[in-house]
Amino acid sequence: MTDDVAAVIRVGLSEIPASCRLAEAVRGVLALPPETADWEATYARLLPAQSVYHPVHAINNTVWLVLALLYGKGDFEKTICTAVMCGFDTDCNAANAGAVLGTIIGAQALPRKWTDPLADTLRTAVAQYSDVRISTLARRTARLAETNLHLVEVYKPCSPT
Repeated sequence: MTDDVAAVIRVGLSEIPASCRLAEAVRGVLALPPETADWEATYARLLPAQSVYHPVHAINNTVWLVLALLYGKGDFEKTICTAVMCGFDTDCNAANAGAVLGTIIGAQALPRKWTDPLADTLRTAVAQYSDVRISTLARRTARLAETNLHLVEVYKPCSPT
């Protein structure tokens, strides 16, 4: 486990082909924070290249997700708000930023102003899961990950030839 957001992003990069457009875009964001002082300057620098994609395209929204994670510096609210302020697919970007950072920092570190209104309950349209405890789903997900973690070493995505 690590709380180093950049390290987590690099692990994610290891699961996709290094030469794909998404990997190249993410590496571009990872290269910017040391030379750019604030997220808005980084956003302005990245915007021209990302604006060529549809507002709900995976590449540009992953770029905004990575930017928010890096500039949020472990602060949950700052991270999700930065994801929203980037525009584009704001609801998904904030949710993904919150999910990634929440996984890194743990449920106990999440600000109560964001968790209390949920009352540990998720209401869905999924049969047999209309009202389910978020903590139950989190434990189930963790158990599945632990059970299947050995597959990570066995399975590697195909690389382009």
